[in-house]
Amino acid sequence: MGLSCLYLALARGHTTSVDEGHVLETTEALAERGAWGMRERLNGREFSRYSVWPSLLGVPFYLAAEPLAASRAAPGGSAAGSAGLTRGQILAAAVTLETPFITAATAAILLAGLCRLGLPTGAALMAALVGALGTLAFPYSGTLYVQPLAALALAWLVTRTLLGDSVGSAAALAFLLSLRPDFLVLLPALAI
Repeated sequence: MGLSCLYLALARGHTTSVDEGHVLETTEALAERGAWGMRERLNGREFSRYSVWPSLLGVPFYLAAEPLAASRAAPGGSAAGSAGLTRGQILAAAVTLETPFITAATAAILLAGLCRLGLPTGAALMAALVGALGTLAFPYSGTLYVQPLAALALAWLVTRTLLGDSVGSAAALAFLLSLRPDFLVLLPALAI
């Protein structure tokens, strides 16, 4: 809970790259039209080159913010509405709030997995906090990239594998590969 609050407090609330734009545009397409195609082409693409998972997880945040965006933003998209924000900015800010929760969930999975593996609670907590605050998880907690979800899937995969949970490991591996097929290189290490 504390990590969620910290990550939310430090969230940017806007996108800063074309890659994040792919996720945001796909989220908008799913929420508004039930379609995968983006409204505007980004880097000449009609469809995002990234996994759909970040966009799917962003849909509830988008839909939750829609009433606020519709009522507070000025007509025509000008910035005369809520705190000078346009409808698009309000919706983008809402969607970017998904990643702080994903990153905090990754730390929770790591903590629970380490405790189930028999580490003392204090040591498991310190390891989870180092992972949450002392790695790239921290700066990525404010982005719409696929990496935070991949980190969650990887933490889930490693803890499930170490605990001998073949069903959980298979589910985590399937999720991880649906995010980033290049993680297929992990299979030999998991077989050991």
